[in-house]
Amino acid sequence: MKLLVLKTFMLSCLITGSMFAQDFSGRATYKTHRKSSFELDSTTMAANPGIQEQMEAQMRKMFQKTYILDFTKSESMFKQKQELDGPKVPKSSGAIIMIGGMAGGRDVLYKNIKEKRMANKTDLMGKIFLIKDNLVSYDWELTGETKNIGNYTCYKAVFEKEEESIEIKMIDGEVKEEKGMKKEL
Repeated sequence: MKLLVLKTFMLSCLITGSMFAQDFSGRATYKTHRKSSFELDSTTMAANPGIQEQMEAQMRKMFQKTYILDFTKSESMFKQKQELDGPKVPKSSGAIIMIGGMAGGRDVLYKNIKEKRMANKTDLMGKIFLIKDNLVSYDWELTGETKNIGNYTCYKAVFEKEEESIEIKMIDGEVKEEKGMKKEL
């Protein structure tokens, strides 16, 4: 009886442990900041006192972005966090309104390493494109070089690929094409 109870207990621990071991997932949040500086001419600053500070604050806010990476053991999705726009400044107040409609704000990058595929949903000039492709496996070679970053020991790995290169030259008024192989790191 004790042996049966012990076997049942060990089997249930094994099943429970394997269920939790496969549930590897997480979320990472990245925040970006960009420094920018500019100086307005004295006539603009005299006509609108405080405009320099307002524009710098607007630029700071425009360039602060938050990105989210959701991942599991075999999949990942990377996108910019959508935030509500602040209140609009009326045009009659004399403030300059900056438009922050840069490309890439609504991009979504998806990778599935188990199925070796990826997708990129991107907005280009108001049109949405879905780009699908296969993930390429690279034959990385570990070198003996290491570096400590924080509490982690990082190992340098290199990948060398050989590509066909075509060089076009004009010799004596005649176009000549030279093909060759070129190695890149």
